[in-house]
Amino acid sequence: MIVNCGLVVRGISVATKYKKYGRNNLNSHNLFNRYVNTSESGTSLYQKLSSSFSVADGFISQNNIEGSNIQLYANEFTGTYALQMEIGGQKLDFVIDTLEPTFWVQGDKCIGLGCVIPFNQSGATSFYDSGKRYDDKLYRISGEIVASDINISGKKAKNVFFNLIDTEVGLFPGSGAIGMGRISSQGYPISNSTPSPILALYQQKVIKNNLFSLYLGRIPDPFKEPDVPIEQSLLTLGGIDTTLYTGDINYFSVKDKDNWEIDLDDVIINGKKLGIKRTIVLDTGSPNIFIPPEDFTTINKLIPGAKLLGEYYMFPCNTNANVSFIIGGVEYKINSKDLGSGYFTSDPRIPPDGWCMSSIYPGDKGTTWYFGGTFFRSIYAVFDYENSRVGLAHAAPRKN
Repeated sequence: MIVNCGLVVRGISVATKYKKYGRNNLNSHNLFNRYVNTSESGTSLYQKLSSSFSVADGFISQNNIEGSNIQLYANEFTGTYALQMEIGGQKLDFVIDTLEPTFWVQGDKCIGLGCVIPFNQSGATSFYDSGKRYDDKLYRISGEIVASDINISGKKAKNVFFNLIDTEVGLFPGSGAIGMGRISSQGYPISNSTPSPILALYQQKVIKNNLFSLYLGRIPDPFKEPDVPIEQSLLTLGGIDTTLYTGDINYFSVKDKDNWEIDLDDVIINGKKLGIKRTIVLDTGSPNIFIPPEDFTTINKLIPGAKLLGEYYMFPCNTNANVSFIIGGVEYKINSKDLGSGYFTSDPRIPPDGWCMSSIYPGDKGTTWYFGGTFFRSIYAVFDYENSRVGLAHAAPRKN
């Protein structure tokens, strides 16, 4: 997204997520963080746009054989997706995050730039305080363990436990995150706590199956593509919508008990197989792809016209590069429009208009890649808790 403040917003804002979540080697990516912390206009801009989610027009909720479709909202500023949920009688937006295993909510004692629309416990129609605290050293957040009733588009569950954050929250859109990650083997402070609202709905027999499916549409850059509407994004609770994908769903066993992690067989760029075998962690909380530094250089150098600018790669926004990932012997092609992010041209390091920052960023060393929205916008994904597997298919044509 191009914004008049001299930085890449969508890319940097998510890089700061990894910084905030303890991936310290990405500290150098926090240009956006530094800007909003030193600029009154930057702070105002963030607070206005980070809490603003949009939705595609013309959605009609459909009940299919196994589950129910729920409309998702898109944040054009951060490139993330959110679910609107009523909690304790209050309607709030929560980022859907398949990396985060827990359900956390900004409380009215929360401090920091990210505390834009907190949950008001004194005004809740249902509220229970366990008297215990939650401290997540990895994600650097802590707060009280509480419970309230939830309602997701008519799907209701009672006494759902969550972490009411009362410490500083960094740059984060919405009022918190719905943890849709794998259920950690570490356990939780309260034996009957439900780390995910989806698990609560399943345990209370509101949905049939302990799984969910995602169909995430493109979030066009309003400055690069001002006349292009956002595409429809849907969450199917407890089932699969056969109208949202083409061909077959291919299932892959999850490798890690704490993450939705599967094998990557290879990468193809413009018809060339690179012989790269890695593992993938699926992370809907990020709009981009994060890969080890060596892979970052290898991949980006092969995109026609790519140039290294500081720590990032840039290439022409109108690139028609063909980038595909081979998973389980199946090729999943990425939409070339999603390979680049918008930028801000007042920074003298940035090339003239017509250039974009690569959506593939350097991450941790090792062999693990993190796939965010750049990948999801081209596929249909099934996350099956019960059978510890992920299903992938080619997404059906998107609707605006």
